Amino acid sequence: MNMKGEIMARHKVEIANVNTANIKVLTNDEMISLFRKYQAGDAFAKDDLINGNLKLVLSILKKYNKNSTAIMHCFSGSLEFARECIKEGIYIALGGVVTFKNAKKTKEVAKNIPLQYLLLETDDPYLAPVPFRGKENQPMYVKYVAEEIANLRGITPEKVAKTSTENAKKIFKDIEF
Repeated sequence: MNMKGEIMARHKVEIANVNTANIKVLTNDEMISLFRKYQAGDAFAKDDLINGNLKLVLSILKKYNKNSTAIMHCFSGSLEFARECIKEGIYIALGGVVTFKNAKKTKEVAKNIPLQYLLLETDDPYLAPVPFRGKENQPMYVKYVAEEIANLRGITPEKVAKTSTENAKKIFKDIEF
């Protein structure tokens, strides 16, 4: 690891010293060790780094986000983590990844979280849904996200679209839809 990477890893962990009861925040040495393993090609270290960073974000939101609405943009965590976020009133935003064949965690989240915490997104210009995967994403492709979530849940795409639009209206009260 170069010096810049080590300083960044240490800085992220120092911010995380906002420890909460249910969340183990990685120490400086643990974060640096995982980062070195990840650089060496350890696939498990990548998952641990992602999960550690997600928990870090949640711990910061728990401590500092008291009077605003939070959204987990382009959510990639587990169903368990989504439920932890929802307990804090945080919305889960899903995009084109939910249409990918191997996106098992994202599909599980889409199928099981309460609809009143779901938002749809395109993440334009990235992560276009199937059948446009690998191409530039477009806002009009969000219908494929709604269709996939509806299929996973056994409901209509219209129900998914209606509920996620109502959720967006609650969050963005000052914007006319």
